[in-house]
Amino acid sequence: MFIAESSLSIMCLAVENFVRNGLDAENNSIDVTMGAPASAAAAGPKMNRVNLFFNRFEPSGFASNGHPGEPWLMRLFCLITAFGEDDISENITGGEFELRMIGEIIRLFHESPVMSNVEVNGQSVRLQAIFQPLNYESINQLWSTQNDASFRPSVAYEFSLGPIVPLQRKQTDKLVGSIGTLINSDTKKEWEKDKLTSHVFISRKKTVDVSLNHWQPAICFVENDICIDAIQFDLNMVNLDTQTMTVWLAGDLSIDISFKWLIWNSQNGWLEQDPAILHKPLTEIIDPDGEIPVDLISMPMPFDSSMVDTSAQVQLIAQRTYTDPVSNALKTVKSNPLLITFYTN
Repeated sequence: MFIAESSLSIMCLAVENFVRNGLDAENNSIDVTMGAPASAAAAGPKMNRVNLFFNRFEPSGFASNGHPGEPWLMRLFCLITAFGEDDISENITGGEFELRMIGEIIRLFHESPVMSNVEVNGQSVRLQAIFQPLNYESINQLWSTQNDASFRPSVAYEFSLGPIVPLQRKQTDKLVGSIGTLINSDTKKEWEKDKLTSHVFISRKKTVDVSLNHWQPAICFVENDICIDAIQFDLNMVNLDTQTMTVWLAGDLSIDISFKWLIWNSQNGWLEQDPAILHKPLTEIIDPDGEIPVDLISMPMPFDSSMVDTSAQVQLIAQRTYTDPVSNALKTVKSNPLLITFYTN
């Protein structure tokens, strides 16, 4: 029986796979390994090899007093070393192969410093590669521990920020749906609770520039011909089993956009509902003062009355994926969130 993958090992493997794919290691006969340089130098068979040595891990420096149930952000430091072998038939020395491999790695991380999404124990992460120049003292300290392995061309990178995800996550709180103020000169008089909150948050105009590769969809609720981004409902006044929301979705009219609900209750905190619901945008602009489309999207509530006690919240987001033309990585962009708060008066 083997120990399970950890947050740290998943992120380091993601970096290793990025280097392997970027070098086209299989077609170029390059062996990409992870471990101490001394082990890579002694490994067989004889072939060109790139080794990743994750040798130091530091906290991010942010939120040093974080909750034990929250992800702990770390900086990962890696020494990348090339081991070349002479090719007599092509008259290429091992030293030249080492420079070719190191040069290609530097190019890869320069062109794509932010890597593709990787799922780390339920959390989506995009690591950033930051070049770390090494002075002769640092080089000597690293290589003096590698037995008889001779120094080879190497580069060092910091990969950040990577989360160490706890097994039991902290239950997150619900969001602020709206803010209100009550001024009362008589401190003995009982406050009128319904004056403390506004029941809706009016939406503003949203324009989606679909000419951009990374355009984000935009959404709003439409209630009684009013565009809103947040709304509150008294559980005593609404039937969750039949309640639906009408949604205005803006973006490229030819592309499917996925809707996702995020649900909060006092027992479980925030949970994401699967699967996503696909719809095409209705317009490229949401203009609350303009003409509202007649074919608005009807979205049923993601739960029924049996799942709610005295309060709950749901968020609705629209998202899409696209391929970055520079890094060729698959990226996800999300819309503005819409918030619904349920309470008991």
